Amino acid sequence: MADSILVAVHPGYAANRGLVSDRYGDHDAYLSRLRDEVWSRDSIILLYKRDDPPFELPENAEVIRDFDRKTGRGVNARKLISRLKDKGVSSVDIGGEFLWSYGYYGGDTDENFRRDYEELSQEEKDRFVDKYVRLSKEDGVDSIPILNALTGKAARGGCVKYVYDGLSHEFRIEIRRDLSYPTVEPQQFSLEDIANFPLETVGTNP
Repeated sequence: MADSILVAVHPGYAANRGLVSDRYGDHDAYLSRLRDEVWSRDSIILLYKRDDPPFELPENAEVIRDFDRKTGRGVNARKLISRLKDKGVSSVDIGGEFLWSYGYYGGDTDENFRRDYEELSQEEKDRFVDKYVRLSKEDGVDSIPILNALTGKAARGGCVKYVYDGLSHEFRIEIRRDLSYPTVEPQQFSLEDIANFPLETVGTNP
C-alpha cells in the first residue's frame, strides 16, 4: 500500500458543464498534466454520480462517486476519508476542479443588488462596507469573501478546497497547484475596491 496518494476532485467537470473559460485558464493543459500524474502513481478519482472520467484510467486508479449535483450538495468526504484510512495513507496530494470559482450571492437577486448598489452615494457605499465588516467580525467570519460575494466580485473556494479542508485534519495534505483548475490565479478585491470601484459582471459559480 502506498503511503502517499493523489486525490483528483471532479476532473472534467468544467468541460461537462460548459464552464471552460479564458477566465479560468487552460483546461486541456491541466487535464494533460493530471492524466500523466494519475498514470504515474496510486490515485483516487472523485466523480459526481453522472460524470465519466475525462481520460482513460489505469487499473490502480480507484473511482469514488460523489453526491450528484442535481440531488444533493457538498462533497462525500466521509467515504473518501474512510477509504484513505483503509489504504493506510498518511499523506495526500490533491488537485482537480474547481480550486476556486467566481460566484454571485444568488441568481436574479444579484442583478438587483448590484443595480441598487451602484445607485448608492459614496457615503452610502462606505456605510454598506462598514456594516458588513462589523457584522462579519461579530460572527467571527472573514469579511472580504462575504463582501466579494455580495457585490458580485467573489473568488471563493471550490470543491478542491472543500475536500482539502475535510482531509487536512486527518492527513498530511498538499494542494497540487499544477494539477488544479483554474490554472490562473483568482483576482481578489480589497474592501477599498468594493467601496469605490463600479461592480462588474463575473462568471457564475460552477
